[in-house]
Amino acid sequence: MSDLQCPARILLARHAQAGYAVRGVLTDAGGWLTDVGRAQARALGVSLRGERVCTAYTSRQTRAQRTGEIAAGVLGVPSAVVPGLQEFGVGSLGGSPGRNPVVLEVFSRWDAGDLTARCPGGESGEEVVARMAQALATIADRHRGETVLVVSHGGAMRLAVSTLATNVRFRELIRWRPANAEVIALDIDSDGWRVVSEQAGLEIVDPA
Repeated sequence: MSDLQCPARILLARHAQAGYAVRGVLTDAGGWLTDVGRAQARALGVSLRGERVCTAYTSRQTRAQRTGEIAAGVLGVPSAVVPGLQEFGVGSLGGSPGRNPVVLEVFSRWDAGDLTARCPGGESGEEVVARMAQALATIADRHRGETVLVVSHGGAMRLAVSTLATNVRFRELIRWRPANAEVIALDIDSDGWRVVSEQAGLEIVDPA
């Protein structure tokens, strides 16, 4: 990221409720928004009308794209896909039950701070953080002093924010499970990431 004269405000949202061809299994599929999900996406847009959002960006996965498109339509701003914002990949575990003990072990290691863990054939936590950081830095560099909506995914969000935010404790944020269409606000500049919202129920601390 180039040196920013002022931070970009990133309103980082999890996608709205989605449906899948097979429920209860691990998948890298994009899914689609349910009726509830479409209502959540519209409500997301309505809730951000006072934030002066200039544009929306989404991951390439359909559930995030559609969430961003609907919210952006409410706000009257454009929406575009940015590489790197997608959910972590489950690799060869695709199609297995969501409570697969292998993926639960990966989650447990991530919660403990071991981001080298990965699903077989999938991404490590470190790789997810790196691509999320690059994607959001690119967006922030493009929107100095502006506010943008970014629609991503719960797992990728908590890995990236818990690792990179300078004013929230890792152990507190890594256990955060964002609800569908929940937003966490970040200021991002050359000094790093800072959480500036309160709705996630997080304790904001001074940088270490």
